[in-house]
Amino acid sequence: MKKGLFVLCLMGQIFVAYSQMIANEAGIGIQGIARDANNNARSNEDITLRFTLYYLTENNTEETILNVNENLQTDAFGVFSYVLEVGQQHYPLIAYYETYLKIEEGSTSISDEKLKQVPYAVSAGNGVPTGSIMPYIGDTAPQGWVLCHGQDISNIAGSERLRNLLGKATVPDLRGMFLRGTGQNQEFGKEGPDLLQTQADMLGAHRHEAGADMEAVGGEHQHSIRSDGTPAVTGLYRSVVGYIRSNGGDMTNFFTQRDGAHTHPIEGSTAETGGNETRPVNTGVNYIIKL
Repeated sequence: MKKGLFVLCLMGQIFVAYSQMIANEAGIGIQGIARDANNNARSNEDITLRFTLYYLTENNTEETILNVNENLQTDAFGVFSYVLEVGQQHYPLIAYYETYLKIEEGSTSISDEKLKQVPYAVSAGNGVPTGSIMPYIGDTAPQGWVLCHGQDISNIAGSERLRNLLGKATVPDLRGMFLRGTGQNQEFGKEGPDLLQTQADMLGAHRHEAGADMEAVGGEHQHSIRSDGTPAVTGLYRSVVGYIRSNGGDMTNFFTQRDGAHTHPIEGSTAETGGNETRPVNTGVNYIIKL
């Protein structure tokens, strides 16, 4: 990311030039010439300047990124130099907002200019837009990102855009979750959840066929009954043997009525198996979201 200002301006009594800020260097290089009311150089003089880096919110109010009071000394020609150090925590704000640099001496505003963006750097800065979600193997989110753990981000500098996009101050809690495209897929007829909504788990409708072992098939058959040949002693029809003999029969081997081919259904359920969810093999990551 590059963003900076390279202009010359004369405001108040200090002539100021700004160099570009490069993300992997120290910060914004500032050089100026201090002059008095008669336009004479303020040679070898101590000056105290206040440097404020800020952006404008949607309500057009100033939101400070950083501010520094610095005691500087001019050289024999009234020239001073200073590098406004910008930390990595400030990069997301500078990348995604129109940033201004204000320089003041006491109550006098010396300069208040918008930092110009180098075109290719603007493209790079916007390559990952606010609200982008990606897997991450660290436990602490990098600068410009936050973990998707359902936490409140209202006190995090530079989170205004993300909060506006979410419509709330908390980020999604994606711990233990898979991501799925929202809306209905016209080709396959599959439908994901609404944006920022969650679908409950589900097992697709299906059935288990009984199979050969679940319902045995028996052919036509009959069951034989063998008598021991002992007459009934008391009572009528106490046994099949007694009934037959009382009616003039003398058979000791006889059979039940023939039964046709039939099945015997088996009721009940199979043994329980499996865990508390259906899932593919997976690897754990943290999801992070771009401020």
